[in-house]
Amino acid sequence: DGFSVCRLAWQSAKYQYAQCAPLRFNEGPVDSSPNYHRQMGAWPINPAIIDYTLSGDGGLVADLENFPVIDEKVLEEASTGTNLLMGLHVIEFLLWGLDVDDPEDITVGYRTFKDYDLVDSSDVIIQRRRMYLKVLSAKLFADLTVVRNQWDPTAIANFREEFVGQEVNKAMKQILTGLGTLSRAEMAERAIDNVRLMGIEENEISAYSDHTIFDLIAMNSGIEAITKGSYTAVDGTVTSGLSLVALTALYDEELSNQIIAQLELNTEAIDAIPAPFDYQMSQELVFGDGPIA
Repeated sequence: DGFSVCRLAWQSAKYQYAQCAPLRFNEGPVDSSPNYHRQMGAWPINPAIIDYTLSGDGGLVADLENFPVIDEKVLEEASTGTNLLMGLHVIEFLLWGLDVDDPEDITVGYRTFKDYDLVDSSDVIIQRRRMYLKVLSAKLFADLTVVRNQWDPTAIANFREEFVGQEVNKAMKQILTGLGTLSRAEMAERAIDNVRLMGIEENEISAYSDHTIFDLIAMNSGIEAITKGSYTAVDGTVTSGLSLVALTALYDEELSNQIIAQLELNTEAIDAIPAPFDYQMSQELVFGDGPIA
């Protein structure tokens, strides 16, 4: 059905977006002004300000008084501080809803297609929810297009042209900063350790769809692609070039081999975490350290 197709499209888009995570944290276009990552992929979100929850009043979707119209301008103005009203994870919540069951039940959010089914054409809330999702999708596509164009090798006067034309040491610093910040601060600490130690399921990357383990796999895949200099697109197209490990080997072959070995260990560690992430987290909170720890 159409609702399932939307969910599958989100999962595909989220995986590919997460693969690009190593291109963050290094003065690139996704973290520029405006902060496109905040508009596209920031997490966690507060679902209560977006739509109905078990204890909420319906959020923006039901707030006709303060938000009589739902459009891009309204969302941009209302998305301040921690109030995130745009991006992949808001779309995720609108497609899945809250995952309120016990992690041992291994369920995803409880939302169904009925939240979008206009059986009664006069149902204002469903009309607004449909409009919200439509506006979010269009905004996400527009923002992704802006960032993609900044990396377009056929374009001129964009970020890619500036990046490849700059002094080598500065470019290397940007690459290594992105890889290091993602692997340690974003993945190891924020996405894994903080969630495990706090035991708060809602702080997962993709808490409503149980897609978190695939986010981690995708981010690790992005690190490998940049380090090894080879990326395989969803259509099978392979893009390759001089890799970090090959460049390192020119000066220190032993260090290059150590980097390759560490990449393999990282992949093995992430692959060892069972899906869904919240279930494994709940088991480790009760029984002690496991693959996540």
